[in-house]
Amino acid sequence: MDNHTMPLRSNSARAWVVFAGCCLLVLSVFSIQGTCSTLLLAPVTEAMGYSRAQFTLGISIGSILQIIFAPMVAKALSIKKIGSRGIISIAVLLFAGVYFWLSTATKLWQWQVGFALTGVIQTFCALIPVQIILNNWFKDRLGLVIGIAVAMSSVGSAILSPVISNIIATYGWRMSCVVMGAIVGVIGLPLSATI
Repeated sequence: MDNHTMPLRSNSARAWVVFAGCCLLVLSVFSIQGTCSTLLLAPVTEAMGYSRAQFTLGISIGSILQIIFAPMVAKALSIKKIGSRGIISIAVLLFAGVYFWLSTATKLWQWQVGFALTGVIQTFCALIPVQIILNNWFKDRLGLVIGIAVAMSSVGSAILSPVISNIIATYGWRMSCVVMGAIVGVIGLPLSATI
């Protein structure tokens, strides 16, 4: 086993740095996908004339695709040529890129495809990878650290929802998509590439 997959004791300083990075990754990626994306529902449907059912179809498809792709995450993270850092970094970049793309969306299919893509991509850079990584680093207190990391999605939602709502109200939904992509890129990419 190499250093990145070797289980360490929970009191290792490196293990706690990895834990903090995992918490921030969940806070950014999962909160944007799970909560902040729904803030776009009203402004985009009103501006573009879509029904809410049409708009949320992509979110529903993304949720179904998450179930399909979830079993593949562990196998993908163990690809030696790329490694877990590479897989998660690529996923974070793609996730941010989809939101930048959505900021230019003019057609309904773009929203449906975009939300379906972020549903799949999030599977490779948020909760499942974080749980696998923490399992590799912690023997003791594993349940506690995973519980705290998962709870960061709620913390992220509480912090980011008012911020994104304010951006939508002040600058519009297109700018909010840019900001959501930037949040994931700025927080998620350095963490996935280094920690």
